[in-house]
Amino acid sequence: MNINHDNIVKMKEIVTGDNLDKIYLVMEYCEHELRDLIDQTKYDFKEAEVKCIMQQLLKGMEFLHSK
Repeated sequence: MNINHDNIVKMKEIVTGDNLDKIYLVMEYCEHELRDLIDQTKYDFKEAEVKCIMQQLLKGMEFLHSK
């Protein structure tokens, strides 16, 4: 929860079920999820969009690996 980076979705809190049988991670709101854009749409990403998404992913991963 103490990770803070522009390219990483922030976790707000962790919530457990009544008997600790379920765990929920509460994340900040994101208007779009990349997985949904890829799976549920027929949108054809432009080369510049793919490059931008990849740069964001790699910057976030670099930050996590540095920790």
